[in-house]
Amino acid sequence: MTKVLQEHLMKFLEDKNLIIVSNRGPVEFSRDNGKIFMKRGAGGLVSTILPLVERFEGVWVSSAMTLEDAEVALGYPENRVPVPLDDPKFNVSFVVVDREVYEDYYSVISNPLLWFLQHYMWNTPYGPDIDERIYDAWDKGYVHVNREFAS
Repeated sequence: MTKVLQEHLMKFLEDKNLIIVSNRGPVEFSRDNGKIFMKRGAGGLVSTILPLVERFEGVWVSSAMTLEDAEVALGYPENRVPVPLDDPKFNVSFVVVDREVYEDYYSVISNPLLWFLQHYMWNTPYGPDIDERIYDAWDKGYVHVNREFAS
């Protein structure tokens, strides 16, 4: 990012509440020998956006990817976990949903259907084959999880 662009971005965001929403978040919790640990989330989005979220003390809304994510989240009001726990710079608000609902949202709709549609990668004569299973996953998974993200 150029210095000029960075200056414009900082000025634009200075009086705003920064909220980032993504399926995977900037941190993930796991358990080792009975103790819960936090580690940085993987991926380019985290590397790119994290400095902004920290700078503006933002909120990052993401899916609880592990049982420990859900466990930690449920210990805070509105599932809003301070990150890092000992010296908070921002908060992660974990969306906690049933695993079956999440699988419909992510593994039936988001990845195999929407990703290809958004990237214009369907071989139109052969796909997608939208059947009753897709409709069911849309209603019970994708719509439900997106409502949870929005609430």
